[in-house]
Amino acid sequence: MTTQQVAEAMAKVRAAVSSRVVGQDEVVDQALVAFLARGHALLEGVPGTAKTLLIRVLAGALHARFGRIQFTPDLMPSDITGINVLRDGGRTAEFRGGPIFTDLLLADEINRAPAKTQSALLEAMQERQVTVDGAARPLGEAQCRELRTAVDAVKVAPEVRDYIANIVRATREDPALTLGGSPRASVALFRVGRAAALMAGRDYVTPDDVKGYAFPVLRHRITVAPEVEVEGRTSDEVLQALLLRVPAPQ
Repeated sequence: MTTQQVAEAMAKVRAAVSSRVVGQDEVVDQALVAFLARGHALLEGVPGTAKTLLIRVLAGALHARFGRIQFTPDLMPSDITGINVLRDGGRTAEFRGGPIFTDLLLADEINRAPAKTQSALLEAMQERQVTVDGAARPLGEAQCRELRTAVDAVKVAPEVRDYIANIVRATREDPALTLGGSPRASVALFRVGRAAALMAGRDYVTPDDVKGYAFPVLRHRITVAPEVEVEGRTSDEVLQALLLRVPAPQ
């Protein structure tokens, strides 16, 4: 698909989702960018703010499979990954995949699950595979592979690459932060910048693409120093000041 075709397709998806999830255009855009970038999104909010509806409607607009897991203290890794079922009197085993084998998955209240279960989810998120009885099983890609492949063709100029690296490096050097972004944060910002450019109908990334998504990409990857928190400053305020200091390419 061409850049323009992808932009038009995503505009239709955005319109379909926004017609059901009203008043959350920024969240919808960020969810679409995360999807195109092959990433993950952490949705926070009180009950009743359309978190589940957003993902369900998004899956429908993309003609993708939707899955949901309710995390509880007694949830086991096999409840996510699936199990091997013995057949023919125990002579053969048949794998039955769990709910992780889908296109868009909503993992609800992941903080309630045991550590082992969370680890199984993290393996799927990072490695795009699960391990069952010592055997790795790839998850595969969503049905919208063509849309995501187009992201890889978006050009990123050397000066924009340096800008991404400088932003993330600045988070590690900022005295207002006790924990800055890792190299993985640079990779995430790079991918998201490409996806944002594609959503805008461009085949190249601008500094504004990077700056606009620096907050959702970095805010959960950094830790504000205690003395800064006491002053009432948030992670977004620290990032805003940091972005003002890091020169953007012209």
